[in-house]
Amino acid sequence: MQCADADHNNDSEEKPILFEAMYIIWRQKIFIACGLAVFMALVYAVLSMAPRTVTAKGFYQLSRQVKDFAPESAYRENKIVNLQAVLPDKAREGNGQESGGMQNVQGVTIFQPVDRKVANFSWEQSDTEFFITYDVYGFLIRSMANASFIERFLAHDGKKTVDGKTLASVVSAVKNFKPVYAYSEDRKIPNQSYRDAVNYVMGVEIAASGISPDTAVAAAENAGRFLRDRLLYDCLNTYFDSEYRLLKTRSFDLENQSLDLGRKIALLERERSELAVLSAKLPQAGKTESIPPVNVSEGKLAYGNVAARTMALETSLMEARQKADSLAHERKVAAVALSVFEPLKFLSDKTDSGEELQEAFRNAADEFAAKADNDSAAVHVRNRLAMAGRNFDYYFSDIVGFNGSLVAEGPSSRIGIVAAAGFAGFVVLLIVAYLRESFATYMRRRRTGS
Repeated sequence: MQCADADHNNDSEEKPILFEAMYIIWRQKIFIACGLAVFMALVYAVLSMAPRTVTAKGFYQLSRQVKDFAPESAYRENKIVNLQAVLPDKAREGNGQESGGMQNVQGVTIFQPVDRKVANFSWEQSDTEFFITYDVYGFLIRSMANASFIERFLAHDGKKTVDGKTLASVVSAVKNFKPVYAYSEDRKIPNQSYRDAVNYVMGVEIAASGISPDTAVAAAENAGRFLRDRLLYDCLNTYFDSEYRLLKTRSFDLENQSLDLGRKIALLERERSELAVLSAKLPQAGKTESIPPVNVSEGKLAYGNVAARTMALETSLMEARQKADSLAHERKVAAVALSVFEPLKFLSDKTDSGEELQEAFRNAADEFAAKADNDSAAVHVRNRLAMAGRNFDYYFSDIVGFNGSLVAEGPSSRIGIVAAAGFAGFVVLLIVAYLRESFATYMRRRRTGS
């Protein structure tokens, strides 16, 4: 009988240790396995009912197409990014809504500033004889180069949230500033020079997520719209400040020129009066005699023909008076223009909205056109304001907006991760039990001496 029990014990000790470990897990740790299975089932159920996450990735256009571009020294070509020109219809959940955009876009060339110091080039009005520049593209280029509108976006709109995410987080240009893009409708060679491209469009990369295609696109569009508003504000603010400073400086220079010209005219008139007194003392007409030197306003008059000198003085006086009239006209133009730009300059210091500034600029131009008379100064200011307003409307109105693609991220990948983690936990538990039972068997055999 004892021999039979000993044989039975030996048989039990000779069982495969792996089976014993599995038996122990099944007998003693079954509640852990059941809990793990229940947890995995709950996670699977929750993730199955969770809505699918959709990410909108693409390009947000900040300004309209232009034919010109920044200096080559300030930018270099970075890479090519292929984007869909139109959002897929099926990604719109079958509502049939399409996104307007460029239908023939084959690629997007990104231009990145080589260096912030190089890219932050200055733009100045070249023709100082005319007030109120209407070539606003220079201000647009400068704003894109120095990224001041990005900083303003971060300080104000970047903290606003859409679906729980800040607008700053969906604009990749905030961290990796690549603001200038070029659309090429007929690009054949991807690495061709940007000078060979047809049209250039400025914008930023945007990637926004949402629980549906509409919310993802809305988040991207909101971020791009606020960023575009900051660009518009930066351009208008720079434009108003530049024009205001230019007009103030020009008015001061014109005033000094007018004073200097007035003194010159007074000296010429004095000399003409002295020549008139001198001509009365000359012999009768037709006789030529030399006259002694006579003191006049600008020194001693040399021997010569007084009549010729008088004629030269009349010519100088006529030119000086014409210059004085021209200066008076420019001073009037500057004063009239300052009456328009001074309140706009002060408004730009109080508001942070680009659309508000643009609307104020339109209203100021319309109000001036309605009240201005038909003199040359008012007509000049009115025409320049109208051209500048049209250019701002051209660059910042009726633009495409967001162009990109939708990427659906379902919960299946997350379910797989959770399931893999649960299975890995079960395997670890099995290995621990196997090692524990192996060590226990080894100790029993050592105590029995077998």
